[in-house]
Amino acid sequence: STYFGDDQTDIHARTGSLEIYSNSTLVLKANAVNGQTQLKGLRGGYARVTTTPYTASVNTMMLGVDSADSDVTICIPSASSVGRGALMVIKDQTTRASSKIYISGSTGTSQELIDSASYYVLSGTYPAINLYSDGDNWWIF
Repeated sequence: STYFGDDQTDIHARTGSLEIYSNSTLVLKANAVNGQTQLKGLRGGYARVTTTPYTASVNTMMLGVDSADSDVTICIPSASSVGRGALMVIKDQTTRASSKIYISGSTGTSQELIDSASYYVLSGTYPAINLYSDGDNWWIF
């Protein structure tokens, strides 16, 4: 038997493509020729937001806002720390129609933008936003 991942510097590089199956069903395929990855299913990191202000972590992909506070402020990770192509979904999971969710890309003295603005506001009944990082700023899609 071989053990992988003994510490954070334990990197295992492979050349060529990789396919993983469960019985005869393809679960994951990483194609070295075209650089694409095919998945049967995907589950990203989820965090339930119950306090404000809330600072999202780099390893969280989805935030479910479930706070009793009228307005909630969320600071998302810097686009440079999550890297290009990172995704984040923020969804209001409560019926706070008159309340707002303020989303900021600011971290300390660094000012990162969300669609060219310093912050974004979600309002209404059960609003949501999908964001992606280009490594410098966040963009809505």
